[in-house]
Amino acid sequence: MRTFCLFLGLAAAGAATLPSPAVDLKTAPPSPSPALRVLSDAPLPPDFGRASDVRWATDQSVYLAVATGGTFEVSLDPAGPRPKEMIPAGS
Repeated sequence: MRTFCLFLGLAAAGAATLPSPAVDLKTAPPSPSPALRVLSDAPLPPDFGRASDVRWATDQSVYLAVATGGTFEVSLDPAGPRPKEMIPAGS
């Protein structure tokens, strides 16, 4: 079963252009940036194991594009509503 994570926030728009600090492989890795935090970590239903794209739909759901199987709105709450087909396969 695949799991996907959604992330929010970057420290600054230009942060990606800053040089990376030197890494010492003999010490423990640095703690994650406080500017980046996991909002949701939920297993994908088995039918969505081939999802090729994920986009925000609402605060509680995402859109998943499933190869040639269509596009679905999927709740981030495992007890939430069943996935809803938004764009049928082959459209």
